[in-house]
Amino acid sequence: MVYAIIEHFLTTEGQSYFTEWIAETRKVVQPFTGFVKLAQLHQEQLPKRCLLLLQFEQKEQLLYWAKSETHNTYLARLKPFMLQKQKTALYESY
Repeated sequence: MVYAIIEHFLTTEGQSYFTEWIAETRKVVQPFTGFVKLAQLHQEQLPKRCLLLLQFEQKEQLLYWAKSETHNTYLARLKPFMLQKQKTALYESY
């Protein structure tokens, strides 16, 4: 399994839209081969952070999604709210 924890740095309006954006994105990523999970993460101490967990069976499958036109289209929906580029950390389990 491969896990991506992605933090988006968004305006107040973007933070409000983030939950809806994840739900929309989940619908289009589900058909991709190897997709397991897309979930919003919450940190009690920093509730305004916009974090998500994306899980695929294999790293190559996650990278295929990340390079897809669908991914780019949905990421573009956040661009008007971005304060800076998102940061991604990849983790693998064996």
